[in-house]
Parts: sequence; structure tokens; C-alpha cells
Amino acid sequence: MAKKLSVLSSEERASSPVFRESLICGIGIFLAVYTVLLKLAAIPCVSGDCHKVIHSSYGTFWGVPVGLYALILWSVLLTKSGWPARLARAGLVLGSVYFLGVQAFALKMFCPVCGAHALVSLLTMTVSVNRRRSALLGFVGMVAAFCVIVWSGYQARKQLQEQLLSEELKPVEKSFIGKEETLPAVEIQSLESSSLDDSGLPWLSSDKLLDTNIVISFDCNQCLNVLETVLAQSNEDRRMAGVLFKVDSDSRAITKTVLAAVLSRSDISPHTAFGRAFGLLLGDKDVFFRNDEATATFLLGGEFPALGDFLSEAEVILDQHGALLQSVGVFQTPSVIKQGTVMAYTADLIVEP
Repeated sequence: MAKKLSVLSSEERASSPVFRESLICGIGIFLAVYTVLLKLAAIPCVSGDCHKVIHSSYGTFWGVPVGLYALILWSVLLTKSGWPARLARAGLVLGSVYFLGVQAFALKMFCPVCGAHALVSLLTMTVSVNRRRSALLGFVGMVAAFCVIVWSGYQARKQLQEQLLSEELKPVEKSFIGKEETLPAVEIQSLESSSLDDSGLPWLSSDKLLDTNIVISFDCNQCLNVLETVLAQSNEDRRMAGVLFKVDSDSRAITKTVLAAVLSRSDISPHTAFGRAFGLLLGDKDVFFRNDEATATFLLGGEFPALGDFLSEAEVILDQHGALLQSVGVFQTPSVIKQGTVMAYTADLIVEP
């Protein structure tokens, strides 16, 4: 009688067909689940291009994340034999070749997680298509754990959204975001630290730290996580850093829309307006990664009906922020500029001790 896999030696286990099949299928399921979480839960990735690839138009098919299709194919490969398993293997291989081509020629970006999944999918050609049931129970727990992570992240985001949208609207006698204050007259060619300090928008609290700014991008997942954390803990009385926006072609439209929305509400504090705008968009977080100006305008239009009148002013602010950040050499986000010095982001830097 053949030895059971659980009692094989390490050398025998490594050469066992069941072990190889289990390992390949297990890694494949892990990577497929991870790509789904990148899409649905915006979890961290190893590369800045991951989220841009996952949230591109190629990241869904008939409204469903492509990672879910891969997960179904892996499940078939694990539990079935014969022609269903062969079809699943063919689907994984052909899908991997297709999406590698999309990244290389259409998007001109590379997602390491997607690439690793493609490599593992291609390895299925080296193993047989039976005896995979032994792998199933070992990875059901992993999939369940990831489902819990997704659910927990969704609940936390929903709670923050409710908190931001339930904040009392306090009228102000004077706009904190008037043109004179957000757009100081400075010469971009000869910037001084005071000009940089003054340009940070007081959107995390009404009382801004005069020598500190946080630099964020809306297409940066870590930046969105930072904003979620900061806005959940911020209040009108805490002195916090000003906000500088770093944009490129993948984030300019959505950033301009959010800026215009906040600028349009001079009847409430910018801290409150920014929190509500961010809260409204949290329900569809993909809007940030898609740089979806149309959807953002639709979602914000109810509470910020005049935002269209402030798009040109928002454009000027973004141009100024871009020139300021280029002058001090800010290339990554999130980061902090304190007294003219660029630093890696830490939470303690942006709030008054």
C-alpha cells in the first residue's frame, strides 16, 4: 500500500505528485484571492502598478473581477477530474497569456501579483489533472480567512463613511478656502519654505500646523488608507498638517473634482467639506483608482451642486502644488514636508504633539 502523504519523508513529499499538485493549486488559489482583495478591499500591493492594472477596464469582465473567474477555475481544478479539469487548466493558461499581453502591450504596466498568478497557471501544464481533492480542505480555511478580511474591511469603511456623513454641518462666517488664502502670490521659480507652508490646504482640521504638510495622491492606496485613519480621528480642535496634492495623468481628474467640491462649500469649514466629500466617495472606492471624474461628479453633485464653477480654480491649485512639490523633490506619496524637509510619512508628524 502506498504511503500516505502525511507520513512521507521530506524528500518523498517534495517528489510526490499529490504534493506538487497541492502546492501549485494552493499558490494559485492564494494569488487569485489576493487579486480579488486588491480589487474589492484595496489591500496593499508590492508595486504601484498593481492597483492601476487591477482597477483598469481589463480588471473586470461583465462587471465581475477577473480574479473571481480565476478562483472558480482553480476550484474546478481542485475538485474535478477528466474534461472539466482540462477545461479549467486551459482557461487558466489562456487567460494568463491574454492578461500578460494586456499588461505588456495595452496598459504598458506590470502587476507582480498578476504575473505570479500567470506563472503558476502556466505550471499547471506540468502536472496531471487528477488527485487534487487532497488539497481542497487545506485551502478552504485560507479562502475563508480572506473572506473575513474583506468583510472586516468593508464594515470598517462603511462605519467611517457613516461617521463622516453624519458629522454636524457647522456654518462659518468666513470661508477658510478663499482664493486669497489657498493661492498665495508666490514666484514658483524662487520658492521659499514659507510659500510651501502657506500652500497646504487646511482640510484635516480647521487649525493647521504652520510648518508641516502631508503630500497625498488619490491613486495611491496607502494615501487613501492614511486619509481614512486621519479623518476617522480628526476633529476641529486638533492642529494638523496642511494637505498638498500630487497628481499625474492617472489621478488629476478625480483630484480636481474633489478640490472643486470642497472649494464650492464656503458655508461650512473645509475640514467638514473634505470629510463629507471623501465619505461620499468611499462607497465606491474604485472611483479614485479609475480616475473617474464623471462618477465622482455624480456622487458629489447632491451636496456640492456648485462644484462645476470651481473646476478652473481647482486646476490652478493643482498646478501650484505640482510646481511646489517638484521644487523640493517630492516623488513618492504619502510623504511629509516639515520645515522645508521631505520626510517619510509617519502619523505623529502630521498632528501637533
